[in-house]
Amino acid sequence: MEPEFWLARWEAGQTGFHREEVNPLLVAHWDALGVPEGGTVFVPLCGKSRDMAWLAGRGHPVVGVELSPVAVRDFFAEHGLEPAVRRGRAHERHAAGGVTRCCSATTSPSSPATWGPWRRSTTGPRSWRCPRPCARATWRIWRASPRTPASCW
Repeated sequence: MEPEFWLARWEAGQTGFHREEVNPLLVAHWDALGVPEGGTVFVPLCGKSRDMAWLAGRGHPVVGVELSPVAVRDFFAEHGLEPAVRRGRAHERHAAGGVTRCCSATTSPSSPATWGPWRRSTTGPRSWRCPRPCARATWRIWRASPRTPASCW
C-alpha cells in the first residue's frame, strides 16, 4: 500500500485496525521474552498503539516510528502528555512519558530514512539492531502468530 492510503485513513478517522486496549498477547507473554529491565523497545509502524504506554509503564523506554502525524498527535493527547517536539530533516521527534515517536509523512515506512539508525539484523528473522555505539543490545520485533504464541506482533 502507498503511504497516501494510510495517511488518508488516519485523517478520515478510519482506524478500525486500531485496538483500544493493550494487545493481550503482549500482556500474556511479555515476561517470558526476557527483555532486561529498562531495555529500550522499538515499535515500527506503531500508530497510536496503547502497547507503547503499557511498555513505558513497565519501565521500558519506547521508540515508535509512524507515518501519520495524526496518530502521533492522538497518542500523546489520549495519554494526557505534552510531548517535546524536535524537527529533523526527514522526520519529527515527539517525546514524553518514556515514549519517543518519530514521524515522517514524507518518507515511506520501509525507507531507511524513516528508521534512522535501526537496521535489519543478520542475527535472526525478526531482529533489529541499532549500530550506534550507545546501543548495546539487539531488540526483537514480535509478531502475533498462532504457531508462535510467545512472539507477538
